[in-house]
Amino acid sequence: MSLRTRLVLAFFALSVVPMAAVTFYSYTTNVEALRVAAQREADLLAGELGQRMRGCR
Repeated sequence: MSLRTRLVLAFFALSVVPMAAVTFYSYTTNVEALRVAAQREADLLAGELGQRMRGCR
């Protein structure tokens, strides 16, 4: 394997792979946080709608 090939592989392993891992981790945590926030908002709105429906009777 030539020096150029080894340098390209080393650069890829030391820069691209860790950045991809950080990006993937950040994406998955943001998706989970968004899901939790949407669930809380849905529960809040459902409770509010339930209170309004009880008030109309």
